[in-house]
Amino acid sequence: MRHATLLDVNGPRVLVALAIPALIAMAPVLVPRFWVRIVAGLALATIAVVGGFSIGLFYAPSTIMMLLAGLLAAPAWKL
Repeated sequence: MRHATLLDVNGPRVLVALAIPALIAMAPVLVPRFWVRIVAGLALATIAVVGGFSIGLFYAPSTIMMLLAGLLAAPAWKL
């Protein structure tokens, strides 16, 4: 018995949609600024909430870690 994969059903365009959260998570690595970490964390949170009933919940751990990293790396004078 053969099961259809996400790529079989939706075609290669689904890879672009799946790459967006990965690119958002990579942004703080490329631009190591406090506000980039917070914005990336909030963007991942939005993706996790909007896609919560399907694939969005898989992004919840990375959302939590991104927001924690942004808050822990904040300069003391900005808190």
